[in-house]
Amino acid sequence: YWYPTDLSRNWTNVNVPAVHWGGWYDFFNKGTLASFNGYHYLGGPGARGSSYLIMSPGGHCPTGEYPWPANSFSNIAFNIGFALFQAVAAGEDPNSIGYHHIILYVMGSSTVDPLQTPSGNFWICTDEWPAVVLTPMYLNTERRLSQAPPAGANSMTIVADPSIPVETVGGDNLIWPSCGPWDQRAVERRYDVVSFDSAPLTEPLAIVGNVSLTIFISSTAVDTDIVAKVVDVYQDGTAYNVLDNGLRMRWRESDEVPTFMEPGVVYEVTIDLFSTAYVFDAGHTIRLDLTSSNYPRFSLNRNNGQLLAESNGENIIAYNTLHYGNTYVSALNLPVVNFDGLKLLECQP
Repeated sequence: YWYPTDLSRNWTNVNVPAVHWGGWYDFFNKGTLASFNGYHYLGGPGARGSSYLIMSPGGHCPTGEYPWPANSFSNIAFNIGFALFQAVAAGEDPNSIGYHHIILYVMGSSTVDPLQTPSGNFWICTDEWPAVVLTPMYLNTERRLSQAPPAGANSMTIVADPSIPVETVGGDNLIWPSCGPWDQRAVERRYDVVSFDSAPLTEPLAIVGNVSLTIFISSTAVDTDIVAKVVDVYQDGTAYNVLDNGLRMRWRESDEVPTFMEPGVVYEVTIDLFSTAYVFDAGHTIRLDLTSSNYPRFSLNRNNGQLLAESNGENIIAYNTLHYGNTYVSALNLPVVNFDGLKLLECQP
């Protein structure tokens, strides 16, 4: 039904430039970035190479548990939009308006952290995406994240009980009261949430771009959810969410035709955790939280294989096993950028 008007299938038909303005903690994070990339790199002659992207921290989320730094607020999107409109209306080159095509706010830890000044929380202006090194952080023994894969096979089971789902605390929400970064420690104390931690960082680690999780999972149910969250753990133990997303296993191969699981069979899946620009400070820990619900950010999965429109059946408690090590190379994939190089792009739009 939507295919004729689906821009992702018709980028070459787009022949006007646009300003794409979004937020890293915004519900429409993925769509904003996909639209810019489609217009700017795949569009028709009137759009290709002539569009602009601005990503601030919040988007529809006005703030998190702590306020955005004062320098994150800018009128740059309005300024570019007005200049671009004037140029196009006058028949002038959209690239002549004097602005960079990619303007990103690189987030960092809270400015109220009493233990250190954050390395992040600055804007960058560029015409090309910063070069990244895709860096896997492997799930390892003793619930560790490491750049070295584990020597042996390991597994861990998460109980997925639809009657007591994990509550949403912060994240890329549209209208939920708690959006943006929130302390996750209360959530992480639940028995159905497992965490994998890196060693404390010895220097700032910057990531810019798409983050994903490759995970191997089996279940006792024919359908279940796997939910992942990337967390910045401060030196005092405070744990603020940076990214999160989930996958309903019936949609792992297609978003149109469900494919149910065979209980006990191990499946490899990739979870798109969306994109961000963030600096983890020295002394901080990168944490990966895994569970099987995040409600009401994601609808409940009763684990019974029925669609939501039909789901009047009973709740089924699923036992979901995460596999890692040996042939099961489960890893958090981070788009790492050179921090010093990133700072060279710093600007104040």
